[in-house]
Amino acid sequence: MSYFDRLLDSNISPPIYVEYTKKLEDSLTKASKATSTTLDHRKQYLAIHKELAGAYQKYSDLRKQHNILKIEDQLNDFNRLFDESPAFQTFIGSRFDHMFGTPLPLPFLSPSFSL
Repeated sequence: MSYFDRLLDSNISPPIYVEYTKKLEDSLTKASKATSTTLDHRKQYLAIHKELAGAYQKYSDLRKQHNILKIEDQLNDFNRLFDESPAFQTFIGSRFDHMFGTPLPLPFLSPSFSL
């Protein structure tokens, strides 16, 4: 579970992880010049990540099915909504002066700041 939690913390959804495994598979098919030992390691790596991607998708589906929502889900949904919806950006921007991820002015970065 901690691996899936780290994926959630990094805002990596199951579809993104599945896409990553597809890219791994594509790169493996193009890597014909690698030695057999290297290819074996890459195939094992791919198999592990394919299995993890399937388990992560199942984990996500079960959480949705049982209405389990984690704080990471809420933060990721907020970020996704903020990125995809100009109306939501306008609404939030009209209510708050500062937002997550917005760099705040730091006095020690100012050229006139001295110790």
